[in-house]
Amino acid sequence: MKTPQPIPEHLLKAFYARDRRYDGVFFTGVTSTGVYCRPVCRARKPKRENCVFFNTAAEAELADFRPCLLCRPELAPGVSGVAPNSPFVELEDQTLGERQQRRNSKQAFGVTPKQWQRTQNLLLAKRLLTDTEMSVTDVAFAAGFSSVRRFNDVFKQRYQLTPTGLRKTKAQNPEQKDWLRLTLNYRPPYRWQELLAFLASRQIYGVEHITDHSFARSLALVNRDGSTVHGEIKVTHNEAKHQLALAVSAGLHPVIATVIDQAKQVFDTQAQPQLIAENLMAGKIPGNFSDKGLGLRVPGSFAGFELAVRAVLGQQITVKAAATLSRRFCDRFCQPYQGIQPELTRLPVSADVIAHAHVDDIASLGIIARRAEAIIAIAQQVCSGQLVLAPGADAEAVINQLQAIKGIGPWTANYVALRALAWPDAFPKEDIVLRKALAGADATTQTAKQAEALSQPWRPWRSYACLYLWKIAHDQSV
Repeated sequence: MKTPQPIPEHLLKAFYARDRRYDGVFFTGVTSTGVYCRPVCRARKPKRENCVFFNTAAEAELADFRPCLLCRPELAPGVSGVAPNSPFVELEDQTLGERQQRRNSKQAFGVTPKQWQRTQNLLLAKRLLTDTEMSVTDVAFAAGFSSVRRFNDVFKQRYQLTPTGLRKTKAQNPEQKDWLRLTLNYRPPYRWQELLAFLASRQIYGVEHITDHSFARSLALVNRDGSTVHGEIKVTHNEAKHQLALAVSAGLHPVIATVIDQAKQVFDTQAQPQLIAENLMAGKIPGNFSDKGLGLRVPGSFAGFELAVRAVLGQQITVKAAATLSRRFCDRFCQPYQGIQPELTRLPVSADVIAHAHVDDIASLGIIARRAEAIIAIAQQVCSGQLVLAPGADAEAVINQLQAIKGIGPWTANYVALRALAWPDAFPKEDIVLRKALAGADATTQTAKQAEALSQPWRPWRSYACLYLWKIAHDQSV
């Protein structure tokens, strides 16, 4: 067990100031009560001598601190529910033995990967028990436990409460039969309207429905038993509370942990906007980033293969033209869907379906044959497991794999990494709009090599630089 450390002075100030910019960045254990809190906790602040510092919720729980029932650490930005978003992903090395990997993660984070994952499972279970009407059995399996008995034992051991003891008695809400409602907290500022506009111009017809105020789409996800479950979500913004409202249909409840983590990636709720802005401005990014870029989020993707298809369809044509091709593609290859929201009429395209398609099937939609071949090649590699298009995958390796496919260049590969992998350091230096924003009106004065050199001080946040530069170019054109 890692010995709790006194809280550093600058973090102590953030804790007492309830500074939302540090929400989820660290946690404070209170020795006089035995609980640990988020910086934004509304409870009366403890004396500084009673405060100890933890980088993660897992560290705090390993030191026998319980989560605060008022500020609820499970809601902090950055707290995740499933393994792909683990901070330990970067430490994994197939050349190292399990013992060495455990030692490395203990030194870096104070906990092992298994200890970290167990904390995430418990925090997700606590969240579902508090915020939903799901049965204890459903909560146990949704949170990743192998049995209800194991769930009860671990929950009671860690929190000194039974799952049913934590849950408050409340009237049955008939709406819960159709929707499970949760919230995703973020660190302000958050440019919701700009994120929606970006997604709306690239939405997949029938699979997504995006308005000026909301985002909705259908999902098809693999359950723990290998079966595929279908359902839909809707996301809206609550600026006053610095959170997104996430509604999840009943069919997706068995995979709720995956849905929550995907939503966090797509809407980039874990970003630290102040830190990113400081880095980019120190790197002398053009223009006024504090005014035009602070709070921009990198839009992710709920379906990596779907995003890759959309990227290939959009090669060397306008966003509007790509949307037309995407609609034809969806009408031809997506399965029909009938759910709660009438605008959602299709399920996401399946890689398995496309892997067995013929080039002529795709080319007949007005899609260049080489691009049709590239789409089929991507599908085949995804189905074989050779290509992983999801957060946590090795971005550099994925970019190289994609570029090895005939018909896919650096721009497409980097764009897929930016969105499907939620990689914060993607930089499609060949992008003509990006280069115009860097060079002024004439992109010919700014080569791809020069753009790459200019971007080096912005690492590892170049994806945010891209969103900002694209925004500058768009604002100048309207």
